[in-house]
Amino acid sequence: MHLVHMIDKCNILAGTSRPSTSPHAGKLLQIRSKLKVRSFWISACEPSEFLPGDCCMKRTRVASSLLNTIVIRLTILAFSLCCVRPAVVAASPPSYGLEWPGDGAVRRMLYWHNPFPIYDATYVFKVFPRKKTTGPTGYYTTFFWGNDGRFDWQSGGANTYYGAHPYPIPAPNGPGQWEISVNSNDYVTGSEVQWGRWYTQAFRAWRESPSITHHEFYWDWPDTSKVISRTVVDSNWAKQNPPIPAIVIGQAPDFNGASWGGYPGWEEFNGIIRGIQIYSGLLSIADLQAEINAPKSTSAGQNFIWYLNTDPRPGDVADKKGTGTSHNPLWSGTTALEWTDQPSSDTTPPSTPTNVTAAVVSASQIDVSWTASTDNVGVTGYSVERCPGSACTNFTQISTPGGTSYSDPGLAANTSYRYKVRATDAAGNLSSYSSIASATTPTPPDTTPPAVSITNPANGATVSGTITATAAASDNVGVVGVQFKLDSANLGAESTASPYSISWNTTTAPNGSHTLTAIARDAAGNRTTSSPVTVTVSNTTPDTTPPTVSINSPSNSSSVSATIMVSATASDNVGVVGVQFKLDGTNLGAEVMTAPYAVTWNTTTALNGSHSLTAVARDAAGNQTISSTVAVTAANAVSPPPPPPTPGPVPAPTPTAGQTISYVTPPMGGQSWITNAVSGSLQTGYARIQPTSGPTPSGTAIFGFRSGGVLVSEAGVPASSLIPSGRIFVDVGGPVNTGIAIANPNDVSATIDFYFTNTDGADFGQGSLSLPANHQMSVFLNESPFNGGSSVQGTFTFSSSVPISVIALRGLTNERGEFLMTTLPVSLLNVIDAGSSRVLPHFANGGGWTTQVILVNPTEIPQSGMVQFVGHGSASGTAPVLNIEVNGANSSAFYYTIPARASLRMRTGNGGNSIQVGSVRVSATSTSAVPSAISIFSFKIGGITVTEAGVSSAPAGSTFQTYVESSAKQGELKSTGLAIANPSQAPVNVNFELRRLDGSSTGLSASVTIPSGGQIARFANELLSGFPPAFQGILRLTATSPVTVTSLRGRYNERGDFLITTSPPWNEASNSTTQMLFPHIASGAGYATQFILFAGGQSATGSLNFFTRDGAPMSDMNLAPIP
Repeated sequence: MHLVHMIDKCNILAGTSRPSTSPHAGKLLQIRSKLKVRSFWISACEPSEFLPGDCCMKRTRVASSLLNTIVIRLTILAFSLCCVRPAVVAASPPSYGLEWPGDGAVRRMLYWHNPFPIYDATYVFKVFPRKKTTGPTGYYTTFFWGNDGRFDWQSGGANTYYGAHPYPIPAPNGPGQWEISVNSNDYVTGSEVQWGRWYTQAFRAWRESPSITHHEFYWDWPDTSKVISRTVVDSNWAKQNPPIPAIVIGQAPDFNGASWGGYPGWEEFNGIIRGIQIYSGLLSIADLQAEINAPKSTSAGQNFIWYLNTDPRPGDVADKKGTGTSHNPLWSGTTALEWTDQPSSDTTPPSTPTNVTAAVVSASQIDVSWTASTDNVGVTGYSVERCPGSACTNFTQISTPGGTSYSDPGLAANTSYRYKVRATDAAGNLSSYSSIASATTPTPPDTTPPAVSITNPANGATVSGTITATAAASDNVGVVGVQFKLDSANLGAESTASPYSISWNTTTAPNGSHTLTAIARDAAGNRTTSSPVTVTVSNTTPDTTPPTVSINSPSNSSSVSATIMVSATASDNVGVVGVQFKLDGTNLGAEVMTAPYAVTWNTTTALNGSHSLTAVARDAAGNQTISSTVAVTAANAVSPPPPPPTPGPVPAPTPTAGQTISYVTPPMGGQSWITNAVSGSLQTGYARIQPTSGPTPSGTAIFGFRSGGVLVSEAGVPASSLIPSGRIFVDVGGPVNTGIAIANPNDVSATIDFYFTNTDGADFGQGSLSLPANHQMSVFLNESPFNGGSSVQGTFTFSSSVPISVIALRGLTNERGEFLMTTLPVSLLNVIDAGSSRVLPHFANGGGWTTQVILVNPTEIPQSGMVQFVGHGSASGTAPVLNIEVNGANSSAFYYTIPARASLRMRTGNGGNSIQVGSVRVSATSTSAVPSAISIFSFKIGGITVTEAGVSSAPAGSTFQTYVESSAKQGELKSTGLAIANPSQAPVNVNFELRRLDGSSTGLSASVTIPSGGQIARFANELLSGFPPAFQGILRLTATSPVTVTSLRGRYNERGDFLITTSPPWNEASNSTTQMLFPHIASGAGYATQFILFAGGQSATGSLNFFTRDGAPMSDMNLAPIP
């Protein structure tokens, strides 16, 4: 009665075998009769296991007695008492699949031998992974394509393979993840498989070229974002198919009767595999979706279908594609278990979604929402489709949300979009499409403000009467108006059309300072206020009354010397704004802006004799008055000049041996001598280095001047070769003068043509002179025979009929009347530097130091480019370009244009107490050559300039030698310093080796690294640990790439002033065997000259001969060797 009762209550359908998980399954129902008792199990239903209106279906397995009695075997579907549909539903055909238990007990492997080539191919499976495999290793396999038996990996060798399956990461006991195996590696999803659910999966493999193959595993279709992709770029990997290719499903491959792990069930899958579709070609994503929905529904599917069995059973795995050759697989070992399921009988689609709306959120997002659909069982989700365009029809699915809304981001601005929605249920039934909702994204808002600046009046201008204020304004969309403001209040109405202007009657504003601004706006409301312009309103009656002015001190006809104060009294009916003192009609100092009006005058900067002083007073209206002239007489003690003027021509005597020194310079050594005739009469002339064997040694003559027992100045004159022409920088005026020394060692007279060029490129002062054979001359350029004038800045150019030796000297009379000397280089005419830049290895600015950079154009065409001051740098990067004040302006780059034959001077500002040091980079434009360059740095302490020295831009090199000294005595050398600059864009290593004058090694060496573009400036005793305290010798440096170098000789004089003299090191790449000259030497009357000769790796012999200016042998030099 119990069973009958159950049947009465529910309809019973036979033939299903859905797995049961109910805790009430297995209740024993007994039927008693006159026969033996037979027992069977039937499943019970839980209310949570079905949807409202549905009936609970469970598989009931009935057991029978083994007695020879009537055996009743029933398989029923017991409907729970909750059934609400009494009608009988017709059963659909059952679904079948292959089930692997995952225990590894026996071998269950489905395989195909010799299938189609490995590339190109497409595979489709429906898989139900129940849980992790429980076999000995925990590995599990869905399918592999590779070599029969072993699936030989060959460490990524030619026998190609691939596979896709769940796999333990890390193996063998880690969480199972979907993965692909290819190229001897495993590539996984990164998250654990969701067990106990169905997956539709697709695997695509194709060859792009002989060395490039692609692999894609879509592990949860139709969500194409759930994909593992791997491209192999390896010609060996994609080289050939295996010897016996095979496709296997469900278990790892077979090898000699056993799975490759050595026991039957190696890598057995735990779950169900069905819906097998194999294609011997690459399907597109669209064709793949269509083939999954309906096999052979596309042309590609029909062409490539190789195997098809969507409901495989252990005893029926035959190819069901129905066309072409059948490709039936075989079982290795035993078969898989059979799985079957009764499809859902739900064929009722959900209702159509209604009230679909598309709401614009921003220029890139639209939100879609709708009213929920209903379903006889239940709605499981929705499909949202979209197409761009107001009349588009090419809808594509963009999302499958579970709720009734979707936010669609990342859209194009100012574009129309159409949306439609349909619902789906658990049985896959789809509703009809909803009505179409449309929306258009707006244009992005304009957030860019206009640009605006006042163009009239200029900042700082004085205005009166009625003026027109104008402004320039622009905007990415358009300016709709500009409002002018005066002191933050509107100045008239807004100007709404370009040109933007307003008329301003300045008499409506009080006299004084006022601020003008302009506010520009665009249609979006964005506004910009211009930079303020400050003007002074002055509408008073014009001032035509000039000031009065008179000089108070010095008195007329007075005699003056040293430094005096020049003062004046000035007054005006409105006010004096400045007094400019003048000496002989030239400005004396800067204009004095406030009372008391006075300026200091160092009278030693003027020539002894009569001079006139005046003062010019001016007021704000521009009225000026010149004071009465005050005549004074300058009467200063004259400091001895470095080179006296050349005497008139005399007959050239045949040169005879005067004082001659024979030299023998050992390899890597040198010799040095100094004149001791400081107190004798002045002798000037020149010297010749005449080699007899070996290369001509490098030479430097350093002459110093003492006054009152104090070393005042030193200058280094390098030995030079003969040249036919040249150009030097000229600076004459005030305390500065420029001299030139020329030696003609030839046996014939030299005709020398010359001219001056000012900074604008205009030539003047052309002339010619004759210098007799073997004669020398030294004269300032404002003196005869050159007569350049009392105020000259530019260049001096000469050319000679025979080669001559030339050096230029710059003289500065400092604030205490002492004459400081600096040598200037001679630029060869029309010699174009092969590089695009020059580097001066040293400059100093601040802490009393200033530097002048002098550029000389040696060509007949203008030169242009840029000057930059570069710091030391550090090991961590490129040396920095410094921001520095030059000619009154702060910048990190200073651009120049030099007319043909002219020069240019850049002077750094004294940067306070902090000192900036480094190198100077002079670069040319792509169409210009690099000018000659020199940096002149001077040091001032207590208002007194105590030293000046010049550094020229010699060519870079990799190996140099320089003479070095050290002494602890006052008034003598403290230590020789080096400045080294790295012009390259990579760090450079520089090695140092110290040798004695006899060429022997001191054993001292050192190495430094100079950063890219960087510089070092150090004394020798800082570079070399253990540098001797009293030493004369040769320092050799070698660099891994070319550097520029200068040698700095530092001395403290008798009153503690620190003096600097530069001398160029010798570049070992410039060996010569011809004679060299010192075109100027001096001895006596306070002057002493030190001569230094040194050679490279070879010994050298020869003589150093001294001659007076008229070519006669020079005697009484009192030369003494320096040990």
